[in-house]
Amino acid sequence: METTKLQQFLSFRYQVALALIALLIVVSFGLVNWVLSAQLADAPTINVTGRQRMLSQRVALFTLRVLAEPDAAIRDRHLAALERAVDEMGCDHSALIQGDAARGLPAAPDRVRDLYFGETQLDARVRSYLEDARAVVALQRQRGTSEQPQARLPRSENRESDPTAGQATALLRDLDKVVTQHEAAGSERVRWLQVAQFALLICTFILLWLESRTIFQPMVRWVSTYTDTLQKEVEDRRAAEARASEATRAQGRFLAKMSHELRTPLNAVIGYAELLSETQDPIERKECTDRILQAASHQLNMINDLLDLERVERGGWTFEIREINVSTLIDDVVNTTQPQCQANGNRLVVEVAPNLPPLHSDRVRLSQILMNLVGNAGKFTENGLIQLQVRSATSNPRLLEFTVQDTGPGIREEDRRRIFEKFIQVDDSPTRRQTGAGLGLAISKELVEALGGSIRVTSELGTGSAFTVLLPFERKKNELK
Repeated sequence: METTKLQQFLSFRYQVALALIALLIVVSFGLVNWVLSAQLADAPTINVTGRQRMLSQRVALFTLRVLAEPDAAIRDRHLAALERAVDEMGCDHSALIQGDAARGLPAAPDRVRDLYFGETQLDARVRSYLEDARAVVALQRQRGTSEQPQARLPRSENRESDPTAGQATALLRDLDKVVTQHEAAGSERVRWLQVAQFALLICTFILLWLESRTIFQPMVRWVSTYTDTLQKEVEDRRAAEARASEATRAQGRFLAKMSHELRTPLNAVIGYAELLSETQDPIERKECTDRILQAASHQLNMINDLLDLERVERGGWTFEIREINVSTLIDDVVNTTQPQCQANGNRLVVEVAPNLPPLHSDRVRLSQILMNLVGNAGKFTENGLIQLQVRSATSNPRLLEFTVQDTGPGIREEDRRRIFEKFIQVDDSPTRRQTGAGLGLAISKELVEALGGSIRVTSELGTGSAFTVLLPFERKKNELK
């Protein structure tokens, strides 16, 4: 579920990043297209503005030629050229100010209109210039082609408006300003485009950096984590398969041994029963009876272990929590296990701390645990010392500590790690000396943990072993596992 949410979150981030990058590309393309379009639109305007300069010069030139030319035919040609120049200049002047869609000329921008209608009054001066030129044309038309022109031009009250070379110079200077303004507007758009392009480039780099930090790096971490998780799952499954395989092999060995362990006491019972039926000697009958009881008791213990194992597998433990007198409990355990310890030449020493508070637990199950630990110590130790110590735990006074220590052969380190596992025996060789199903410690561990305690083992090979059980003094029924 978390993986799906992360995938959706990263996918959403990635889509947003792609959308932003696409937006930047579209904006950049739009800006470039807008500037190029504006530049293309300015080209006719700049051409017409430059043409105005040329036309103003032609007006001045042909005016002087008309006034200075003595030949009537030539003067008429100059006069026609002057009329065309005046008409074209007037038409272009209106188009530059008001715009002409047919010629692709936009209306003059504010900065250009300021030149035409502001302080320089360029519009009025151009119109006056054209009117004076038209006056010259009209005057010459009235006089006819055969009449000698006068040496002076008709002049307005303001000499600067006369269409002569001197007045044309000032007009050209202001017309140059119009061209300069159009060029400045184009240059400004280009500079603005450069700044915008640089800003968009920076934004693109920032967006790519954020995409790396917020999308690709989390994606890499997620892929790495997911890969590690898969690797761990594979390793866990392999380990589980190995454990299951080992458990299957151990269970197979266990069943083979159990068949032998169950047949051995049963054969003893049958054999001694036959001897009992054949002899009349009281001593022999007593010995046969004891042997039968011993074999039957051994077989009963193994059957009980099998039943307990079945409860372990099924989780069907039942407990009866009552107040237990620890001293009485230890006396019962010692009385039961003392013969087995003495049979191997061992000495059983018991140390119970005084003034122990009452223990609330299951007496039967606790007796089973302690008898199994003391019984194992007596079984595997020969001519040694077995100690059973009972006291409050030094690490936690609310816990009662039982320690069974022996001077037996000890347990190897690799065996200590698996000694509490089911179907595992420390000595599972065909020549092992001790009998039994090897379930006691596994069942004891299950019982201790079900009663809310813990069990551990310390051992040194050749020196002996110590099993320690910690149980809480107070244990309620609803707290049982």
